[in-house]
Amino acid sequence: MNISNDGNFETREHFSRAIITSIKMPGRKKVLITCPFCENDVIAYVWSLHGRGKRCPDCDTIHYGDGTSVKKLSVQDKRAFMKVVDNERY
Repeated sequence: MNISNDGNFETREHFSRAIITSIKMPGRKKVLITCPFCENDVIAYVWSLHGRGKRCPDCDTIHYGDGTSVKKLSVQDKRAFMKVVDNERY
């Protein structure tokens, strides 16, 4: 888990659980990803992961082809992050 320097985004790794292919539709490989934030399964085309990414329909996390998932932090998450940072300083 990584938090960006400005505290607006959190990055985690995701893992692909399966590759779904079809003989009738070459070039249409799909990947089954488990979202590291909400634990829901997301099916995405491989080409979309390497382009703009695939958005999780439940938590708005964006999954990318390099195995990273990025989520914009809510105000409550930012406050919790800042408390942790402040406690580490003192």
